[in-house]
Amino acid sequence: MSDEDERLSYNDRLLKIAQLRSEVGIYRCKTERLEAIIEAASVFVADMTGSCPHDMHDWQHPKGCMDYCAAEPISKCWALWFKHLAEEAAE
Repeated sequence: MSDEDERLSYNDRLLKIAQLRSEVGIYRCKTERLEAIIEAASVFVADMTGSCPHDMHDWQHPKGCMDYCAAEPISKCWALWFKHLAEEAAE
């Protein structure tokens, strides 16, 4: 392999790294937006219902509803429930 081939190969790898970093940045931005949407929806639903997903949907919190909901705002429980629904839909 010539020096030029090695440089091209090295340059191609650098280009690929730059592309992957760009994609990671895009996904990070999308994730942050989705987290903000889930947070806003969770606060809205908690304010509207005054209840947690366990009461309305018989959902069992993975960390134990009484332990978690007693220590956190109800909106946090709703956020976990929304994420749980998304994971189920993705399966």
